[in-house]
Amino acid sequence: MGPVSRSDLGEEGRLHLAYADKTLVTQIDGLGAASATTPQTDWLTSSATLLTLVVRMLELADIDPGDRVLEIGTGTGTGYFTALLLCHRLGDKNVTSIEYDPDVAAQAAAHLDAAGYAPRLVVGDGLQGHSEGAEYSTVIAPCAARTIPPSCLWQLSDAGMIITTLSGWLLASGLVRLASCVLS
Repeated sequence: MGPVSRSDLGEEGRLHLAYADKTLVTQIDGLGAASATTPQTDWLTSSATLLTLVVRMLELADIDPGDRVLEIGTGTGTGYFTALLLCHRLGDKNVTSIEYDPDVAAQAAAHLDAAGYAPRLVVGDGLQGHSEGAEYSTVIAPCAARTIPPSCLWQLSDAGMIITTLSGWLLASGLVRLASCVLS
């Protein structure tokens, strides 16, 4: 399947695509979907994650009122959907969301604002986390990672948790829930 634009789909087609349980590529090697005119074969740099994966990650997080969450990958669609759900549950002040790409971050901010939510949005490298907002009860990263970044470990509270997908060989990946504990 090649690039698809809003005008190609119409409102019904866009809704069908938005609610499909599929990962949708939204950027390849920095080229946004709106700018692509032909199929692309470079590195995937942004996508909208499977909705069922986002829901599963939130279930695993088992967040409670008062928890502070860092969400990595505000991004497109499911990234700001995750941030929106977290804000609804925890309140805007308890949610920090980080996105690497400034244009993608601006789009996500506009969508969150239109929905009436205002988490702390940070443009930066999710691998570094966001130390100014630490300590976090939970770090949720719907974006794929190859390792758990040490900075995210250091920014967790004593009983904190990291939930992410880890990528491996041959495009394999697995959902990981890493819980920290305090030994007394």
